[in-house]
Amino acid sequence: MMEMKKSPAALLLGGDHRMTYTADVLAKKGYAVSLWGQETDASPPKMESAIRGVSLVVLPIPVTRDGVHLNAPMAKSPIMLSQIVLALRPGQTVAGGTLPKAIAEAIRAKGCEIYDYQADEDFALHNALATAEGAIAMAISESPDLLAGSRCTVIGFGRIGKQLCRLLKAMGANVSVLARKSIDRTLAKTLGYPAHPIEVGESVLKQSTLIFNTVPVCLYDFDRLGLTADAIVIDLAPIYPAGDSPKIIRAAALPAKYAPAFAGRLIGKCILAHPGKEEGAL
Repeated sequence: MMEMKKSPAALLLGGDHRMTYTADVLAKKGYAVSLWGQETDASPPKMESAIRGVSLVVLPIPVTRDGVHLNAPMAKSPIMLSQIVLALRPGQTVAGGTLPKAIAEAIRAKGCEIYDYQADEDFALHNALATAEGAIAMAISESPDLLAGSRCTVIGFGRIGKQLCRLLKAMGANVSVLARKSIDRTLAKTLGYPAHPIEVGESVLKQSTLIFNTVPVCLYDFDRLGLTADAIVIDLAPIYPAGDSPKIIRAAALPAKYAPAFAGRLIGKCILAHPGKEEGAL
């Protein structure tokens, strides 16, 4: 009798609603999928047993917010990163977004392969679009005025900044760019956006009603600038906050809030496309 080929197994740990859509993508490709830390009681013995039986362990994005616990806002009990590392077995693949260096080294020391999907250019580009759309949805809900005709300034012209400018302009906003690199300012100008160095950006910001910060550093004192009364600052890099002004709205995990289906499927598709996998399994 011919022996049936066993389906590869994947365990998805922690995270938010994106994980359910990631699970669907993997299941459709033949994975036996289980989730842990999605509104469940994170019981260490059960989780360790589950990890031992899989070829793929999927962690959220970001993997952690404090460097100690897994990012698992839906779990009833905290999940320690050290607990996960201890349960890993050689030959497993661990996929996660923005893995801390120390955790990555510990995982490799267990003989496991790592795939950081946040570092995957294909993921980053598509996730930037979801982030930009979420930022605009937040701006529309928070602003007392129309987006069309408003004066918007985007700080930074990386992946997210480019998507923001494109979408804002398409919606009728007047868009300016503040960027540190000369090459980014040149590109912004060729695409039709007035662009200025960070050092001379204060006058631009004072005239803006919507400001989107995509740079992971505090560049301006928004309270001191004297922004307009209705001005809003949407901070897209809240792990490295742009400041403490009451005008600043922290915008963490926007893809999870505004496009969980797209973002979750994106994670699954990028994992499946990871070049390190073998036929049928990672």
